Amino acid sequence: MAARKETVSNAVRVEQLAAERQSLFGAAGANAGRTAAVQARLDEIERELDECFLAVRSERAARDAERFTNEDLVLRRGIRPIRPIAKVAKN
Repeated sequence: MAARKETVSNAVRVEQLAAERQSLFGAAGANAGRTAAVQARLDEIERELDECFLAVRSERAARDAERFTNEDLVLRRGIRPIRPIAKVAKN
């Protein structure tokens, strides 16, 4: 349950950052340029977005790894090879 809350908080944070980024770009377009402060904030937003997406990807990878491991145990437990596997001779 904690991982689900963390995923939701990452999704909410991504939406907030994207909205702020869009508003900064909109304001910069209206003024025909960006100030140093706006550019610094945009750089910070990009960094935070990258961190949020990395966290989301890590959570998905952990969830998928667990799911595939569990499925592998269930699906493959009764499967046996039709022919014995030949052993490779070592030189």
